[in-house]
Amino acid sequence: MTSGRSSTLRRVGPYAIAGAAGLAVIVAAVLVVARIDRSPQCGVSLKVTSSTEKDNLLTKLAEAYNAKKRRLPSGDCAKAEVDGFTSGAAMDALAGGWTSDEARKHPKPHVWLPTSSMWAVQLREHDGYRDLPTDSSSIARSPVVIAMPRKMAEAIGWEQGKPFTWKEILGRDGSTWEKLGNREWGRFAYAKDDPTRSTSGLAATVATYYAGAGKGRDLQPGDVTSPKVEEFVRNVEANILFHPPDIMNFLKDLSDADKQNRAENYISAVVMQEELAYLYNEGNPDGDPSIVGRSSQPNMQLVAIHPAEGTLVLDHPYIILPSVTAVEREAATSFRDFLLEPEQREWFAKLGFRDDRDVPPPDLAKSLGFSVGHRPSLMEDPSAKVLDAIRSGWKRLSKRANVLVIVDESGSMKESSGIPGFSTRMDAAKAALRNNMKRLNPDDEVGLWAFASYPGTPYRTLLAPTRFGNQGEAFSKAIDRLRIAEAPYDDTALCVTIRNAHRYMLEHLKEESINAIVVLTDGVNDYPQDPCQMSTLGTQLADADRTHQVKVFGIGFGADAEGGMLVLKQVSKGPYLN
Repeated sequence: MTSGRSSTLRRVGPYAIAGAAGLAVIVAAVLVVARIDRSPQCGVSLKVTSSTEKDNLLTKLAEAYNAKKRRLPSGDCAKAEVDGFTSGAAMDALAGGWTSDEARKHPKPHVWLPTSSMWAVQLREHDGYRDLPTDSSSIARSPVVIAMPRKMAEAIGWEQGKPFTWKEILGRDGSTWEKLGNREWGRFAYAKDDPTRSTSGLAATVATYYAGAGKGRDLQPGDVTSPKVEEFVRNVEANILFHPPDIMNFLKDLSDADKQNRAENYISAVVMQEELAYLYNEGNPDGDPSIVGRSSQPNMQLVAIHPAEGTLVLDHPYIILPSVTAVEREAATSFRDFLLEPEQREWFAKLGFRDDRDVPPPDLAKSLGFSVGHRPSLMEDPSAKVLDAIRSGWKRLSKRANVLVIVDESGSMKESSGIPGFSTRMDAAKAALRNNMKRLNPDDEVGLWAFASYPGTPYRTLLAPTRFGNQGEAFSKAIDRLRIAEAPYDDTALCVTIRNAHRYMLEHLKEESINAIVVLTDGVNDYPQDPCQMSTLGTQLADADRTHQVKVFGIGFGADAEGGMLVLKQVSKGPYLN
């Protein structure tokens, strides 16, 4: 059990004022304050929800906009505040009235900037959004590409300007590297975002269906459900190593792996937007505008393959939501116009976005290995009915999961969760597990362990990995059996439980599935009965699992878990859930 931490505030002492010099300082300060008081105090708060690959940039640009205090037609001025939220999750939140637990962690927006209009097409199917504008301004553009480490791309015959099709890349089986004499690279494996939440994942999935149907436009619901197309999609999904919920987290972890010279054992190909591949090559996977031109490039550079039969271009629409008031609409329009000015457009180019004619910035083309004059062939955005069929089909055909969830039962889990509606951290953990049950496929296998510091072994098995089934009744009953340990068995045996769970998963590995451990904890490791240390756990797991077949995800409750979560991020070297 880990005790709480107290925070300290830095106290600022009074200035000692002496002589004429001190008086001059005071007079100058008073004049400055007087000038500030006479300036307009903006009364309109504009809430902007942005997809995560550009929220850092938009935050910087919002600060610049706010500093100008531009007058609105009503005579007031606005203050824009930007929040990052993945596009699919934001769409679900809007469609659900912004009432879910996940939505309540974010301010409800007046303006929505998803990565693609494909999300808006789906949102228009919901009540309250039937009149969502169809002519929203595009603030940036970026095509979807297949990004590969340069060495690996060259090994399959890539060179600048040589065309590849979606099928030539996505249709490769896991033994490709062994056949080409590069066995040290392991399986030919892909990463692709979860298409129900992330635009890169949605676009990649749409492109896969297009490729399976042999089309570049006019995809129909019948194409999506045809046996030939479904077989192609199923074979592609069999080589997907994992589906991170947000490609930004994946790229940050790939960058961490590169620093340890492990990136080429990490992934063979990633389907994502071109701009993100460029940011990775620039050593700036967060898209932080403050370090543009000042970051160190990774050892392993990516190249971008623009499939010959076409790709989707993500248009980053600026959508003013129907519920805004008249003055909020004025503020939203003012901020949009500011973003479209040349000075702000230059910032989008610096971070790898194309302009409205799909012209790539020269630095981007050079970095990713194609000519400055390149224009991608375009696929057509599908209709709402086709998108719905694709999302439903993907849930059936995607690679299954083999997951072991391990939950902290230490004494500190009885402390307040800090989350409205949940009195203790254990209550919040149980609710999170039940909520995520909805995302499981009936063919997924899921197990549940609980840990504290029990005698003999510090953890107990509540459910061995079992097919989830249609209702997940066994898993639900296992959640009911979670309890908070009492002294003297209430310490947090975090390290030894993760280590033993990893051994268990390696012994029960399912090659055709995504194998993962999900850790829910509120504390750091404090179990003296075993020498396992979090500081060396990552090395132990890497030595036992050279091809990184078992992923470790960390979910923390409370401030005490922060250090453990940082360690778990290093342990996982894969998708990391905050």
